[in-house]
Amino acid sequence: MSGEIWDEVKEELTSTDSAALWAQLGEIAAIIHGVTGDSFGLPQPETPHTRWSDAIIAITTMMHDNLQGLNLSTEGIAPFLATLERGRPLLDTLTTPRLVHGDLWPKNVLIDRSTSPPRIAGLLDAERGFWGDPLDEWVFYYLEIPDAFWTNYSHSPSNDPAIRFRQAACNGQFAIQLLLEADRFAWDAEFFRGQLRDLTQGMNTLI
Repeated sequence: MSGEIWDEVKEELTSTDSAALWAQLGEIAAIIHGVTGDSFGLPQPETPHTRWSDAIIAITTMMHDNLQGLNLSTEGIAPFLATLERGRPLLDTLTTPRLVHGDLWPKNVLIDRSTSPPRIAGLLDAERGFWGDPLDEWVFYYLEIPDAFWTNYSHSPSNDPAIRFRQAACNGQFAIQLLLEADRFAWDAEFFRGQLRDLTQGMNTLI
């Protein structure tokens, strides 16, 4: 695939070029999340699920087992899983499985600077892709995404308890994922463990 990795040339871009790319990424994310599937969860050969609650609990349990297999602490995951179980009705307000890229950030975006403004030429690294909640893109929680993205993504904040619970569930799932990444990259795992604890407490107030 042709193009340059956006993250590697970001310092060479003007603010106008960067805004144009974020706007394009918002449009692309909306297109990806508009693709619907027949079941929730990771692609085959993993088990498909008929409900989003089953899928997110299965994915979280898988990460718990990965931590356990690496002899790493699983502190905080059991209360989070218990909260997901109690919040199944809120999770299952999502009834249609939607395609989620799973790693949609500038490190995985190819751009073409031969045009003005530059355009997105391709996406990489969809190995974390799955069928689920479009709120479940980790970049929504761990990157400072500019307004140009949200304008084209047609995102609007919601005070709906079900949506807030789903957002927190997705955020908590990523906190657990980052506990695994913390071991890999020698990060401070306690930061993510504290985040998971705070999210769990907040979710319980919504049930």
